Amino acid sequence: HQAIVSAYTFGMPRYGNLAAIAFYPNPYHVLNSKDIVPNLPPKYLGYENCTNSFPLDKSFVPNIKGFGYRRYFKKLVSMIAFKKLEHHSIENYVNRIYNECKKS
Repeated sequence: HQAIVSAYTFGMPRYGNLAAIAFYPNPYHVLNSKDIVPNLPPKYLGYENCTNSFPLDKSFVPNIKGFGYRRYFKKLVSMIAFKKLEHHSIENYVNRIYNECKKS
């Protein structure tokens, strides 16, 4: 039986507080800055960003500061209302990674 050392995730939500991140610092997280899911649950509830983030674009700041309560819900409602959840689809991630690999 082998121990799992790390994981690779795509569009993963925040998974814990600072203690959880320190205890399990690895997943390697690939994300799209237009995807709302990596910003859930909100930081004001005690959740933190993964320490090993790999953005698919240059506009993402790996350690996004939490939105205020009102700003957070306003953004979430906007994302749902305007169907911005397509940025979370695995097909979107695969296509973005494929296009980045073609550039190399």
